[in-house]
Amino acid sequence: MAYLHGTFKNLSNETVEVRITSGGGGGEIIIGESDQSSVFFDAANPVTISLTNDDLFSVIIPRAARINLQSKIYLGDSLFSANPTDIAVKIYKSGALLFDGFGTTNSYN
Repeated sequence: MAYLHGTFKNLSNETVEVRITSGGGGGEIIIGESDQSSVFFDAANPVTISLTNDDLFSVIIPRAARINLQSKIYLGDSLFSANPTDIAVKIYKSGALLFDGFGTTNSYN
């Protein structure tokens, strides 16, 4: 089982935490904030969450999240899966859950 996790501060100085778990190999990997780490957040755009609202009376729902990581090590065994529910992704901001979903299969590049 692989567990990737890390935190960074956004422009509002709020802590954003990312947790990725998968059934693949790799063990625990800590995502750093700088290129001193083997896996780190992209400084320009670390996390993007797209929101949609179907009409005036529906709740705004986060539909997709994009986590931009840079890596000095191979993560394909941790982030590549044929099963759509194999990779779980959670994103928190200041301790509050913002996004809870699954990684898109075969989207590692």
